[in-house]
Amino acid sequence: MKAFRFLSCAILFSLMTINASAQKIHAIVFCNTTDPNIGSTCKVDHDQFTKTIGDIAFNIDYEAILTSRIGEECTKENLMSVIQNLNTTDKDIIFFYYSGHGAHAEGDNDYYPQMCLKYPASQQDKWVPSRIVNELLSNKPASMRIVMTDCCNNIASWVTPKTVSVLSKGMSKANEVDPELFKKLFVQTKGNIMVTSSKKGQTSGCNSDGGFFSIIFWEELSEVVNGKKAADWHSLMASVKKGTLEISGNKQEPYYNLNLSGSGAGSAASATTTPQPASTQVINHPQPAFVNPFASQSTLTDMLSSLINTNIDLNTRVLSIKNIVATYFSQDAKVAVVGRDMKTIVDYVPVADFLRNITMAGNIQLVNIIEQTTNGYKINYLKVHEVIK
Repeated sequence: MKAFRFLSCAILFSLMTINASAQKIHAIVFCNTTDPNIGSTCKVDHDQFTKTIGDIAFNIDYEAILTSRIGEECTKENLMSVIQNLNTTDKDIIFFYYSGHGAHAEGDNDYYPQMCLKYPASQQDKWVPSRIVNELLSNKPASMRIVMTDCCNNIASWVTPKTVSVLSKGMSKANEVDPELFKKLFVQTKGNIMVTSSKKGQTSGCNSDGGFFSIIFWEELSEVVNGKKAADWHSLMASVKKGTLEISGNKQEPYYNLNLSGSGAGSAASATTTPQPASTQVINHPQPAFVNPFASQSTLTDMLSSLINTNIDLNTRVLSIKNIVATYFSQDAKVAVVGRDMKTIVDYVPVADFLRNITMAGNIQLVNIIEQTTNGYKINYLKVHEVIK
């Protein structure tokens, strides 16, 4: 395996010390983006989740560690490997999100769905119950864990129960949100959140803007951090439940459990009160480690953050662009800049031009990486979203 070339020690130090001691939000996203029926919707869900994680991390001053497995990489093996290799502290946040097909076995007393991942019905032995993901993540130290699935939860007689053994079209304005409200939800609140887009026996709807549940969740979260609605999880989820019922014509009702404490927990009056089945015994089976040979997204995010950091001398930042391009990008690499809707491309330029533009702009506060693709060992495409001051 080829080793990456690195920047000079002086520049590297200035770039990497930005988030060296930051607490982390570990975002894990699995989406079935290649499905012929819902793949495009799952892609919208993926991009919106990725963008929102960047917003959350920025506003609570955490480092975002994003692990994204979409399309053909949305597999059971990768899911188990990612969870097994997750390295957290008790001050970190874990946020797992899935968008794709889901189902529920007849007679299974679990209230949450099985995630089909990329697999058809003929390979349902590789489907993974979201309950098991929650239990595996509960073994990882964290101040908060969120497990969120946007998928069907309909009951089918041919589905077998599974045990663990088978396992706005432009830049966003930074002043649109209140960082203290983000912190109330994600830092000053501790515990566990598990939510799925529809109750047991229901299907989950979608349109070109994403899954119904995801559309409503991101909209309601935006209302909260803009100060328009109460900043607590019980109120937030009650609003999400109401909105999802409305957009689906009362055919889809989210199901959730909130086990929280702290200033953003809210009243338990709006939480689901349905009793839960006993936890499944968890048996950890060693999985082969997944090795990503490409530039890590967190490192690249640090590089971009350094280029827009006006506390670093402008000439130093400009001179570093050539090294960043040579280290991480192919010669023909392009960057697509998307608007707030995560779909409209407002700029599409060679990577060197993009890096030069954000360095010279002086008013860009955050660059969220939405997607990256590689050719060999170099990045040849980036999709990003910019937040201006």
